[in-house]
Amino acid sequence: MVLISNFFKTDFNIILNKNNRVISDIFIYEVGFENCEATKSLEFIPIDYYLIHYCVKGEGTLYIYGREEKIKKGDIFLIPPNTDNKYKPVKENPWSYCWIGLNGIIVKNILENCGFDKKNIILRDMYDETIIYFFNEIYNDCENEFHLKALGNLFLLFDYLSLKTNYVEENLSAGTTYIKNILNYIHENYQNDIKISTISQNMNIDRTYIYKLFKKYLNTSPQQYILNYRLEKSKILLKKSNFTILEISEKLGFNSHTYFINKFKKEFGVSPLEYRKILLKKQYY
Repeated sequence: MVLISNFFKTDFNIILNKNNRVISDIFIYEVGFENCEATKSLEFIPIDYYLIHYCVKGEGTLYIYGREEKIKKGDIFLIPPNTDNKYKPVKENPWSYCWIGLNGIIVKNILENCGFDKKNIILRDMYDETIIYFFNEIYNDCENEFHLKALGNLFLLFDYLSLKTNYVEENLSAGTTYIKNILNYIHENYQNDIKISTISQNMNIDRTYIYKLFKKYLNTSPQQYILNYRLEKSKILLKKSNFTILEISEKLGFNSHTYFINKFKKEFGVSPLEYRKILLKKQYY
């Protein structure tokens, strides 16, 4: 699980990304997070790009389009470009949130596919460790200047949001329901020795169908998805924990630390130990 403390390691931070438009159709302006003080005053943020906030704790109030909206833990709210807005924490239970600022010619259509429009700028009751994970990954990617990878995780975030909402269809199709449940199962059990046969038994669906679902919705195999998910988790532990390489491999469900090291190096070009040294060097210089 993604611990909020791993993301909100300080009270506030923002990474500006305005000069790194690797793809003109969609680009990330900024990412950040904040643990708001109860006494924080009303904010007005004039922007010319889309700003998506995710409330992970507490409550706040958003003033937009001439109306007052109450925001609570699990709500995602959108501030469109050039839109008057103000927001503040509720003093009795101040919010913590993370955000992504983005723009590009395809952003509006993507956001509409997730359920956002002028009449509906808030996705309610969306608290989910996987959503926090994607926000965290996008933040880390921008911090490490992995700009293409940040966009990749942004698309995965949008894809996951579109699966969680029933905007496109009043009811989720059987396929999207199954893939959603399978991903939730993986995210909750990745530390264990997950086999496709185990997923098949738990979901009560044929293993061949599982492969077809992963190919259709994620364009990968179940095994590769599980491996990639564990490797991304390992980067967080390498950066934010003192666990040894062996301990990390065990915590993430790898059968051997040698296998973990080889797969990590193949995916990221450096060994886990080298990756940790690079992060430490960046921290002190």
